[in-house]
Amino acid sequence: MVQGKGKQALVAAASRAAHRLGIELGMRAADARAQHPGLREWAWSPALYDRLQTELAAALLAASPRVSRAGLGAFWLDAGGWDRRGGEEAFIEAARSAALAAGYPEARVGVTGTAAAARAATRLEGCAVCQVPPGEDACFLAPLPLRALPISEELLELLEALGLATAGELAALEVGEVEARLGAAGVQAHRWARGLDDGREGPFAGRAADDWSVEVELPGPVDRLEPLLFLLKSCLDHLSDALAAEGLCVRELELTIETEEGPARQTIRPARPTRRAPMLLSLCRSVLDGLRLPGRALGVRVEAEEVVPAVAEQADLFEPPQPDPDALATALTRLQGRWGPEAVVRPRAADSHRPERQGRWEPVELMAELTRRAALAQADGSAVLDGDGTAAERSDAPALILRLWPQPRPLEVRIEAGRPGALALDGGWRSVRSLQGPERLSGDWWEDEYRREYYRVTTEAGDLLWVFYDPRRRGWFWHGWWD
Repeated sequence: MVQGKGKQALVAAASRAAHRLGIELGMRAADARAQHPGLREWAWSPALYDRLQTELAAALLAASPRVSRAGLGAFWLDAGGWDRRGGEEAFIEAARSAALAAGYPEARVGVTGTAAAARAATRLEGCAVCQVPPGEDACFLAPLPLRALPISEELLELLEALGLATAGELAALEVGEVEARLGAAGVQAHRWARGLDDGREGPFAGRAADDWSVEVELPGPVDRLEPLLFLLKSCLDHLSDALAAEGLCVRELELTIETEEGPARQTIRPARPTRRAPMLLSLCRSVLDGLRLPGRALGVRVEAEEVVPAVAEQADLFEPPQPDPDALATALTRLQGRWGPEAVVRPRAADSHRPERQGRWEPVELMAELTRRAALAQADGSAVLDGDGTAAERSDAPALILRLWPQPRPLEVRIEAGRPGALALDGGWRSVRSLQGPERLSGDWWEDEYRREYYRVTTEAGDLLWVFYDPRRRGWFWHGWWD
């Protein structure tokens, strides 16, 4: 693979066969062609490779809940937990099937107890699958050359200068001698050669195998939303399948975007417990649309912070179909996520004689509200719920709802025989067909005294209006209407 053009073109990647012919990374492309005229050459395309590796990483989530890059075309997979799902053979089959589905028929898999041994296992030529029994990593590494260990070129040259050729020869040295001559890097290489891992090493160090989390690392830093959403969908699909296998739903989800400047976390709480991946993806996307990342994204992690058993809901065969509760919950949660908790409110009665103060809007805690209503409906299937959530008698007759203006509106009224006879509405006069009143209300003398004479007015056009006369201001006002 050649990066650049003309005399400045350099070898960016090379196959094993090309390496055996003396082709090295960083070599001038012209020198490589001169060394072997039969080389096949392609242009290096970082954008294309990033996209293909992103697709491969997403496919590998079918085999493991944690996927991390290990170089161009190589990935770490966490095999923990497969002892409950068929063992290593099932894991290998899942990993190879995922790679095959992504278009990689010659993928190699290595399953070992340590990261260093796993890396070496995938580099054995002619071996599609390499399984190392537990505790045998040191024996497996012993005959391999030192280059099988993930050590720097500088340390490799120093070890070769000391006459060491294999990982086994390095493992045979005393720890004190290695530390004295080679320092911290040598001690780490010595541990790898001995097949040791203290739980803090490797790409998934310190992560429990039985938590409800899925994570994947991007092939490289990105500043666009599309790769994140692509990987996020695969993460949520995997999490949904895992929850379904246990009969669980997620009540609270934590979304973490790892960036170059540190993680960006956001908590997502669906209006009702769910494991539907499309719904969770929709909620996550609404969060990402308004999330400002501190740096370029490196990976995605989703974790179910709280899970609950799934509850089936019985539909009524003889009742008309109701709105999809998941769709309603998604819409309400997106509104709250974008505009804050007060974006979804409900009316609540207040203790006041003043009409405009007899009700208020209060934010709705969606999960508690849906759970409470479902419990009430299940306890009494014949009950319906009114605006404040209490049970009311079922009635087929439509109920009239009084709508109030935020502030009473001045109104021009024509008096006939000492009573309102016509009202000026929408630029014209409307005759009064029937009138009920007056109903006199007064109060609040200690802060904002009012005195009003209310009338319920029906016009010839069918309007049902609520108007009042204010003796103090000597004027009429339109306060509300019924519909």
